[in-house]
Amino acid sequence: MQLFIFSWSSDMTHLDVQRLYISTVSYVTVEKGGSISIPCFYESKYTDNEKYLCKGCKWKICSYEVKTNQYNSTKYLISDDQNQGVVTWTINDLTEEDTDCYWCVMEINHRPDNGKCFNVRVTGKGKSFEFTTVQMGSNVEKRGGRIVVC
Repeated sequence: MQLFIFSWSSDMTHLDVQRLYISTVSYVTVEKGGSISIPCFYESKYTDNEKYLCKGCKWKICSYEVKTNQYNSTKYLISDDQNQGVVTWTINDLTEEDTDCYWCVMEINHRPDNGKCFNVRVTGKGKSFEFTTVQMGSNVEKRGGRIVVC
């Protein structure tokens, strides 16, 4: 998916167009009590930018859960493989309250941040899993009680 950011110069004389590629899963279902790891691929020019996970379907009012420049919590973990251009979000001990939209976001200095939305649905134990593939060809699979994208 290609995303574009359009912004006017400060003197309003020209329009600046910036292209940003972000790729992640779109929808995953996981059992209550389990964990899930979701990759988010980004362009190499954003290697040094902060990345963050935001929860909520409306990006402007979503809640920040974890950021690359912060410590991980027991609930949310982040791993940024800058060589591969992928940040991986892990959500542990999932409950039905974790069913929501989440945003993989690239922080962009002096411009609006940009992100890609994915949906997580948490079901009761014993329910079936639904899987999806990442646009860049990676597979989502179940390993034990954990969903892994590889």
